[in-house]
Amino acid sequence: MPRCEDDRHEPLRLRAEHQFPVPSLPLPDPSAASSDLAANPAGCTLAYFHHARFSSGRSPQVESVEPLWAAPFENGVDLVLSGHDHIYERHVPQTPAGDPNAAYGIRSFVVGTGGHSHSGIVAVL
Repeated sequence: MPRCEDDRHEPLRLRAEHQFPVPSLPLPDPSAASSDLAANPAGCTLAYFHHARFSSGRSPQVESVEPLWAAPFENGVDLVLSGHDHIYERHVPQTPAGDPNAAYGIRSFVVGTGGHSHSGIVAVL
């Protein structure tokens, strides 16, 4: 059962007990992310990035974000939200390398639907 589900096992209701922001480029030191997440073993953790690790928009695979996905993956982060690409997309739980992993992967959403210059899907991942 995902840790973000409520006690009645109903669908996800976001009640993040710890939120971890990741600023835009330049990216922070991955060890800082690991330290923060290890020090905050919440039952439900949300991380949010400006640049998505995976996207079907104009910036499909931001390789520089991959090292930052290691800390959330290793510390059981439940959900990652990101923007940058002006699209909406959701991904199955996956590893930092992009391999599907229903048991331990991170579910992520690209929610760059605000602002201007909505670009649309370039190539579905």
